[in-house]
Order: sequence, then structure tokens, then C-alpha cells
Amino acid sequence: MCKPQFVKSRKNNKLLWGVSFICIISILIVFSIIFEVDTQTRNDTSENRTASPIFIEPDNIRNELINLESSSKTLFWSTSDNENTYTIRYGEITNDSGMVINAKTSIIDEYNFVIWESNYGEMDNNERIIFIDSLIDVLRLLQKYKEAPEVATLPLNLRTKYNQARYLIDKRGEKNLIKALQLLEQIIEQKPEFIMAIVNKAVASRMLGFYQTTMESREESLYKYNLSLKQAKSISPSHPVVESLVTQINIDKQNWNDYEMILLRAIEYSPACIICVRNLAELYLNLGFYKNAEKLVIKHLDYFPLSVMMHSFLGQIYNMQADITGAKQQVKVLKALGSKGGSDSLAMEINIALNEGDVYTYNQLAAAMVKKHPLYATTKAATDAQISGNTAELERIVSNMPKLDFNLAVTTGKFDQIITRVSGNIFKGNLRDLRLTHGWQTLDSHISPSYSKNLEKLKARQEIYALFNDIGLTDYWKSKKQWPDYCYAESFIVTKAKYCFE
Repeated sequence: MCKPQFVKSRKNNKLLWGVSFICIISILIVFSIIFEVDTQTRNDTSENRTASPIFIEPDNIRNELINLESSSKTLFWSTSDNENTYTIRYGEITNDSGMVINAKTSIIDEYNFVIWESNYGEMDNNERIIFIDSLIDVLRLLQKYKEAPEVATLPLNLRTKYNQARYLIDKRGEKNLIKALQLLEQIIEQKPEFIMAIVNKAVASRMLGFYQTTMESREESLYKYNLSLKQAKSISPSHPVVESLVTQINIDKQNWNDYEMILLRAIEYSPACIICVRNLAELYLNLGFYKNAEKLVIKHLDYFPLSVMMHSFLGQIYNMQADITGAKQQVKVLKALGSKGGSDSLAMEINIALNEGDVYTYNQLAAAMVKKHPLYATTKAATDAQISGNTAELERIVSNMPKLDFNLAVTTGKFDQIITRVSGNIFKGNLRDLRLTHGWQTLDSHISPSYSKNLEKLKARQEIYALFNDIGLTDYWKSKKQWPDYCYAESFIVTKAKYCFE
């Protein structure tokens, strides 16, 4: 560091001038390096754009790409509010006959990160148009994008890493989750007080456990999840998101309302927090409030419009309400996001085919699901037996399953076994069965009509009524003056459950 020296002689003045000159040059060099790095960062992000991104209607982009004369095109596109900018790289490689043999297209966000990419193989002109339509569907989703509020506290380089980590967590898969954890570790190292990075690290660690093959490694993932939450709580004990993750429903205390308020505070603090939204939406499903869950997920998608996980969850909610139009739209979205033939979209399409009574489509989809998940073969065999009217075979398959399948147990009227399972799990804190007890609404054309009829019989059982009273659910509905959605759905229910409108 250059310190001023007090001198008296002319010789010393010359020396002082020389030292000062060196200091000035050094400062200029430092600033020039900083400017160069900053310029390089900006250039890397904007990719040396010669023109400002402009908003073009997605339909106009579609027409331009369909009528494209060259083999590739790069567009710099801005959303209609000019808040977010993207680079669209569209490229084609064709063979001598004009058939497109490779069409790799990507959308890159303002942080120079690929947020959508598709690489199709050989396709004719109709398939090429479908490919372009998928791109346009993604652009329409991006028009609603809002950045997560918490990233405003981060410098640009950490903001980029945080957004990348969130995308990788949503994509799932062992490699993506490991990369996300590395990025989050880098953020925490530079900004240890940034709680949302620690929270996402916990979520990624927990998800990574699903890809582990040994019980030991799965337990290690759960340990890392709990350790990260403890770390976050030690830094900020009253953080709304942390509080929501360390709090659970307590059946003994019947804290339904308090738990809901805690989850709402977490989302108010971080509306982009996937785990927060997911937890509240699942609570609403457990309460029978399908519409509440639907609205919550739709609102959250503004902060993560390309989330495969949340679009899949929304499709499940639509299927639970027998909303075929909504479910079909989500299948379309998932395919546009690159989930063509994935388990999420397959499961949705299977439910749609079942509701529409489309046996042919169901058989094709179910066969594809068995290839992906061989254990699904038992469920397919049970459904096949029901379609063919072979009740004895259906009963045999369900009775011999190693674990009680809730929906098939309802279909075959195994009420005593269901009630034993539901009561045991709920009092242990496993509330998933509560959602299953509310059930899935079905249309008259459903392949399994006995499911919906038996579901109403289950809800009418005195044991279920007593259970809902014992865990405080009936009192919660009364205090809210809101009952499960199916209490109001005349088109799906023949006789109201006893607890409706009490």
C-alpha cells in the first residue's frame, strides 16, 4: 500500500513524485484488470449481443422457424415486460433427402445457463413442426417467470450458481444432484449466512438418497439432510423456511391450523421455495382441499415455470379431481419440457385413459410403464382382470400382494384392512394415507367403477368418522367452515360423507 511521506528536500520531492507515479499506474492497472474481468463477465453472459433483445410474439417466432431457409438461427428474445432475456439457439442438420437427422435447440438464460435443451433424432416435416411447437410452449411458460426474491441479496456470480442449482435439483438424477450440491457448497463457503442455499442443500441431499442402492448410503443422505437443517437453524433460529421444515403435524396436539400458518409464512418469505410449496400443497391434499393445492402450485410456477417436478405434481392434482382437460394440458407441458415417455407423464396418461374408459390406450401405456418399472406388472394384471370382469382373479392378485395396495384394496372392498392401515399410519405421523382416504374422483366412464363406489362406502364407515374426530380434522374443517372438495362435488359423489357440513 502506498503511504504519503512528508519530505522537505527537492531530491526527496522527486522521489515522492516517482513513488506517486508508480502508485497511480498500479491503481490504473488494478482498475483496468477489474474492468476487463467485468467486461468479460458481461460478454460471457450476453454472448456479445449486437442488438438488444426484443419481445417477439411466440407465434411469430414459430412462423419464422418453420419457414427458416438456413439450417440454424440464433434469436435474442425478451419477455413482454422486458424483465427477462433469453438466447434461443435453433439448429438443424439434414441429410441429402432433406430429412432432419438432428435438431439440437437450447434456451439460455441471462446468466448464460441452459434452462431448456432438446436434441431430436431423425424426423419428417410434421415431427419438425411438433418439435418447434414444444419450443414455443416453453417460451409461453417463460413469459410469466419471476426471479426468486432471495437472490436479490446475492452478487451476480453466486446468483448464477444458485439458479443453476435449483434447475439441477428439479431435473433430479444422481449426477444433477451431485452437481447441485457442489454449487451450493460454493455459495455457502462464500456466503455462509445465506439460509436458502443451506435449505436447498438439505433438499438435494435428501433427494440423492433415492438414487442410493444401499441402506447405509440412504441413511447417510437422511443424516446430511437433518444436519443441514440443524446448521440453518443454528444460524437463524426463527427463519420462516427453516421453521416450516423442522415443524411437523402433531396428532396429539392437533396443530392443523398452526402448522398451516407456519407453512404460509414460509411461502410468504420465499414464494419460490419448492419444498415449502410442496409441503403446503400436500397438506391441502391431506385435508381434501384439492382446489387450494391447485391454486398454490399454479402461483408458484411463476417462479419456476420450467419445473418438471411441479408441473407433474399439478397434473396429479388435476387427475385427483378428474379434471381431464387440466391433466392433458400438463402432459403436453411435460413433453415440451423433455419428459416424453417419462414416468411422470406416463402415470398421468394412464389415469386419463382409465377415466376416459380408453382400454386400448391404457394397454399401450401400461405396457410402457411395465418396461420402465417391472413392479407395475402386478398393478397392470389386477386392472386387466377388472377390465375383463374376472373378479376372482382380481381378488387373488390383490390378496397375494406383499403389501396392501390402497387403491386396489378399495376396489376390492377390503375395508377392515384399509382402516387398520390408515389408523396405524396416521397415528405414527404418516399422513399420506389421509390423502388416499379422501381418494381420487372418477368419471362415469372410468374403467374401474367399483373404486368410486367403494370409496364412498369407506368414507361412510363409522371408523373413518371417528378417526377424523380423534385427530381433530373435523374440528379444523368446522373452524375454517370449509370441508373437503368432494363434499361439494355433486357430479362425483352419490351420498355425502357423514362429516360433510357438520
